Amino acid sequence: VLMESFARKLLSLVVKTSNTSNRKSIHDVIKMIKQVWKLVLSKQEETKFGSLPICFRLREEPLLTLRRASRLYICAGNGPGNMRYDGTNTWLTVLEGPIVADDDNNDDEKNISTTDEHLYALIDTVCTLPDPPSTNQWHKITFPGLNHRLGLNSCHFIHNYRRVAAQTFSTSFLAECENNRVGLHPYVFNELQAFHLWEICVELRSRLDYLLEWNNLVLYASRKLGNKKKQKSDNCDTQSDSISETINNPNSLHDIDPELGYEFDMLSPSGRRKVIQSFFKFIGHEEYADEIQKRVEGKILSLHSENNTCDKNESSDIPTEQLNDSFITDAERSICALGIICQHVFLFSLNKIDMQSLISRPWLRHVCWHSAIAYIIWDCVEIIEKRGYHHLSVQMLETILFGAIIESNDTQTESIKKNLQTAYMQVLLSRRVRGKAYTRFIIDKKHAMRKNTSNVNKKLKSKKQKEIKRSLDKVTEQVLKDVSHSSTIPFSFIRNFSRRLKKPLSLSLDNIWNTEMLELGIRLRCKNMKDWSPIIDVSIANSLLSDSSSGAGKRCSYIGNEATENSGSIYRRALNVEELAIEEYASGKLPENERYLKGGGWKGWHAEGVHVRALFRILAKEPLLAYDSYHRCEEHNHSSTKQSCMEQLTVFLNAYQHSPLDLHVAHCLLPQNLLASTSSRSFYERRRRQIEKFLSELSTLSPQEICDLVHDSIMNQKQKLINVGKYELDEQLCRDLKEIRTLSMIAAGFGGVCLASMIRCLCYDYRQYSAGLPDLLLVRALFHNKNINEHGLHDNIIELSEWIGEAFDSNKFLNGRPVNNITMLLDRDEEYLGGCLNDKQATSTAAAVKGKSQRKGDDVNPNPEKLVLMHKGLEVKIETLFVEVKSANDSLDERQEDWLNILENRCNARVCKFLPSKTKKS
Repeated sequence: VLMESFARKLLSLVVKTSNTSNRKSIHDVIKMIKQVWKLVLSKQEETKFGSLPICFRLREEPLLTLRRASRLYICAGNGPGNMRYDGTNTWLTVLEGPIVADDDNNDDEKNISTTDEHLYALIDTVCTLPDPPSTNQWHKITFPGLNHRLGLNSCHFIHNYRRVAAQTFSTSFLAECENNRVGLHPYVFNELQAFHLWEICVELRSRLDYLLEWNNLVLYASRKLGNKKKQKSDNCDTQSDSISETINNPNSLHDIDPELGYEFDMLSPSGRRKVIQSFFKFIGHEEYADEIQKRVEGKILSLHSENNTCDKNESSDIPTEQLNDSFITDAERSICALGIICQHVFLFSLNKIDMQSLISRPWLRHVCWHSAIAYIIWDCVEIIEKRGYHHLSVQMLETILFGAIIESNDTQTESIKKNLQTAYMQVLLSRRVRGKAYTRFIIDKKHAMRKNTSNVNKKLKSKKQKEIKRSLDKVTEQVLKDVSHSSTIPFSFIRNFSRRLKKPLSLSLDNIWNTEMLELGIRLRCKNMKDWSPIIDVSIANSLLSDSSSGAGKRCSYIGNEATENSGSIYRRALNVEELAIEEYASGKLPENERYLKGGGWKGWHAEGVHVRALFRILAKEPLLAYDSYHRCEEHNHSSTKQSCMEQLTVFLNAYQHSPLDLHVAHCLLPQNLLASTSSRSFYERRRRQIEKFLSELSTLSPQEICDLVHDSIMNQKQKLINVGKYELDEQLCRDLKEIRTLSMIAAGFGGVCLASMIRCLCYDYRQYSAGLPDLLLVRALFHNKNINEHGLHDNIIELSEWIGEAFDSNKFLNGRPVNNITMLLDRDEEYLGGCLNDKQATSTAAAVKGKSQRKGDDVNPNPEKLVLMHKGLEVKIETLFVEVKSANDSLDERQEDWLNILENRCNARVCKFLPSKTKKS
């Protein structure tokens, strides 16, 4: 580009005409410039300063460099969430769109049959397939720093970030860091090769996310179209039949091209070789690339041969990709091939990297290429096991869990126990993903063992099945023993393993104390850790769906109560199961048995923990989230303070983060040697002293003091933003000010003990416990000194619209209709710090509702009054109730059970179960 611009400039100086777009003239000028350059360089004499440079050539396009730097900056500080766009799950790439061959060379391949055209057209009627990764969407990226400088938002951790130049650290200090290996290294990437490998993994990540999303949508469209009845018309009966046959035939999906181009070709040996060589270029030991290539090709060929039914003589002439296999689309074949490549690269490089660096700073997992490649392998497992290749999925799961492929079932447990990379492998993935991986490992191992006995005669089959069960039980028991004490997977998965063994939890954890259970108080009040069940309120309700159309995983709709508008007309509307439950508790129909909770008057939200996460952000921001350990380095000089100081530099990698990076590092125990363990450098461990001090003070506060604390925390944040001129632009603060009395009331209703317990869970493992909270949060206010009448009904319920106002104000209207604040559905991802709740969801829905939230009907009160727990001269008592709502075809998962157990011992929490009328209430 620079050379062509220079040539145009020279041409315009020597040519009289203004037209300098002649390509031949420009080419001749460029050729002449290069000849003169070569001549000058050949005649140039050496000076004492070395060769005199004639000019500097950029190593790559400036725009590409800018995109690479922007991607690193955004991902390092805020994770991959900002690298996604338009509601898709695909990371943005810094490379141009898919490169395809010239049209002149591929005319035959470009021809699409009429059937394929109809297939694409029919898919478009059901869903829109995502665009291949390209740079076309970079203009939609949100840059937090840019928005902050333009005054579009405010960032709350600017003062925690410290810009440090490389020259700050002396050579002797860096040498000490290298020798001691105690996590004092100040750099994110220990070497340049690690950064290049991370970039390769991010590019592969963008292709993999696209393939997964594309494949899911194509299969979804195929199912939808296959289930529809044939629409026959008088004009195109034959054509309609042809289309239906195409849709109902799975082989028709084989010809659909994901259109990633030949730069990412996982279906040919040459394309796979290119990806392998790109890794070994920076790993080193390039002489081993050919050996890895042979292993990858052998593994792929073995997958095809498993399902290949043709003769060996015939299959020898068939290309590898055309052999019979279980995959439905080419996208699935590409995903499988990518997973196999990443598995072999991971195993080869495992002992050639610095493991201590990530163990000491696990919050840098998202910029570690080994962690990125482990997540790629994990995402490939789903497709592989769905297509029946359980042996391969087991090997991939062993790779990311243990760092080795365990061949023999007899040495399985010993290999797990004595693996030297245990500590490193435990920080590569999040605790929840590790729990899922262990679950899939046991399930896939069971399927793989059963597949080996499929051809055994009936007499030996029962014996083989018993052997399989004994072997699986042995593996499960060893896994349970290894992960229970260290708490490297969530407690909910440990209970799941116990159920698989068909043993009580007390027997499964005999002489083993789980760290998470002890820290958070899960099931400690249950005698002998007896299996616990929550309190259940049962109600009768028939959904609008017929029995034939209802099923597991389907949402049910119900008839709601009649409501009267101001005009006097009556309207009815369908409710989902959560809204129906709110009406049941508001009317007093539920609960039936507990007298102290009867009486109705409950109002609330289907929020799934929004208020809990909001209170965590408000109350814990200054004492915990924004805790700055850097200043302690200036006061003390011992080794532990040095470590804390250096850690602070990488916990805040830029000034515009939504949260400290270590918030997403869960607490667990890492093996130090065969006999001892040490705590991981998690958010909970690094701030343990501050957490214990804050929670102990919080648990002793009275309801009124809690109200004051919430109010003061919000107003202090407001004052800070006023000082920097960002107050009116902070949407989060404006929302807090509008709901300050509501938040104060909710916090007071929780009480100090319950609030401290919930905040402790979020500090322990923010990713695990940010979700799983009960669906509903209900609240009501009562006059404290009034008694309950003989029917168990409260005659002292306070109308919240009069006392609190805000969202409970009954005078608010939306689109001409009164707002039913009881059934208000809040944005569930809005209060999640550092990303979104759902790992597969690309962007927070807060962005989608941003426009709606900015359409304020009333201004924010800049100086809201404190909530005083008095009304009409009488003392007020706040009651809260958590409710997990389940329809007849739904059940609790393990994480929901843990939350209900934690809450039940500290506040009111229960399950509301709706059964059809033909089912007897028990």
